[in-house]
Amino acid sequence: METVKKLELSTDKAHEAMNFLMQQDLMGYIIKDLDTLGLVGEDQNKILTYLVATSRKMENPLACVIRGDSSSGKSCLAETVVKLIPDKEKEALTRITKQVLFYENNLANKLIYIKEADGCEESISNIRTLLSEKKLSLKRLVGTKVESFEVKGPVAFIETTANEMVENQTATRVFEIWMDESQEQTEEIHKIQKRQYGLAGAFKRKPTVSSCF
Repeated sequence: METVKKLELSTDKAHEAMNFLMQQDLMGYIIKDLDTLGLVGEDQNKILTYLVATSRKMENPLACVIRGDSSSGKSCLAETVVKLIPDKEKEALTRITKQVLFYENNLANKLIYIKEADGCEESISNIRTLLSEKKLSLKRLVGTKVESFEVKGPVAFIETTANEMVENQTATRVFEIWMDESQEQTEEIHKIQKRQYGLAGAFKRKPTVSSCF
């Protein structure tokens, strides 16, 4: 088993970190950082998605489904937030098969991100169980011997979908986040794109910060 090196902060650094985390406008800093990473508008959706991702460390993590039409920016919102999570603390997947979760021995307090709902149709019942019961249990017959498996959670969960409906059993376990597809939001995206990719933006971008839209 790989040994995880524990990071020890000095007293001054720990005090500085706690002061930052206790700021009343902490959410404002998070929104500005996500703006810098290329997300335009969607402030409430940014915060909720970020809180879902970071809730993985909690006893009862959160889950969400980000809904929107094709090219509405839902994948960009999810992937930008997911990139902020350390690789060892997340599973970012395009597709997940029916039984694969039963053979994961290190899901506790991780974030599971599925890019599209169609990618987890086979395993959605197992994901729902993992969200609700915070574990998965399986018994199978191997030759003449019965073997037991248990996968421990809890996990945070993010999924994107262009489907018009979220299955009822899933909807009771997640926040449904709707992308802003208004004319005002579209105009704001176009304004940022012109600023970034126009002549003035070409001289200013060092390094380039690409927009997700």
